[in-house]
Amino acid sequence: MRQSPVWSGRLKNPLEPNSMFKPLVRFAEYSKYALAASTLSAAAVLAAGCSGDEPNPTPKIEIREEGTTAAITLSNLGSVAVTKSVTRTLRVINTGDAGAKLNLGAELAGLKVAAPFYLLDPTTDTCKDGQELAAVTGSCTVSLQFVPVTAGTFNSTLTISYNELGEATPLTSAITLTGTGVLDCSVNADLASKRDQGVKVAQDQMAQDAIQGKKDGEALTEQDGLNDGYAVAYDIGYKNG
Repeated sequence: MRQSPVWSGRLKNPLEPNSMFKPLVRFAEYSKYALAASTLSAAAVLAAGCSGDEPNPTPKIEIREEGTTAAITLSNLGSVAVTKSVTRTLRVINTGDAGAKLNLGAELAGLKVAAPFYLLDPTTDTCKDGQELAAVTGSCTVSLQFVPVTAGTFNSTLTISYNELGEATPLTSAITLTGTGVLDCSVNADLASKRDQGVKVAQDQMAQDAIQGKKDGEALTEQDGLNDGYAVAYDIGYKNG
C-alpha cells in the first residue's frame, strides 16, 4: 500500500526543479513583461501624435472636368480665335466625410473668375448659393466661357467658397484656368471676293488720280476712301496671317 508523503514542516522552494509553483511564477513574470510592453506601445503611439480619438469629419471640395473622376488643379481651354468663344463645364464635388454648404453670395461673389474667362448664366448651372452638398458624393456643375478679345495667353483662377454644415468658418477650393487667343486669318471665298473687289476699286482710283496729276492713293469721294481703307486693312490682316 502506497503511503502519503510526510509533511516536512516547510514549503518547497517554488524555483526548485519540478516545483508545482513554477508555472505560476512564470505566468507572473510573463504578465509583468506583457504589461510593460503594452505600456511602451501606448507611449509610442502617443509620442507619434495619435490621441486615440477619431478625427473630426470635414468636407473637401474637388473640381473636376465634367465626365471625369480625377480632381484637377488646371483647366486648359485651349486655343480660341479672337472674339470667338469656347465653353467648359466643371463639376464641383464634395469628397469629404462631412456635408458642405456653398457660400457663393447673391451675386456669386464667392464664385470668382476674371476676364476673359466668364461665368455663363447662373440659371444654366446647378451650383447655387446656399446649396448643400452631401458628404462623399454631393455635387453640382459650373459652366465657363473663354472669350479672348486679343491674341495671347491668359490665366485666371476659379475660386469656390464654402463652409462645413453648421460651421461659420469659410473654406475655399480653387483651380487655375488658362487659354490662348489667336488671330484667325483664314480666307474664305466670300472674304477673298470682297478683297479683290476692294483692291480693284483702289487700283482704279489710283489710276484716275495719276491721270489727274494727284498723289497715288488719294480718294476723290468718301466711298473711294472706304474702299481704299478696306483693301489696305485686309492686306495687312492677310499678310499677318
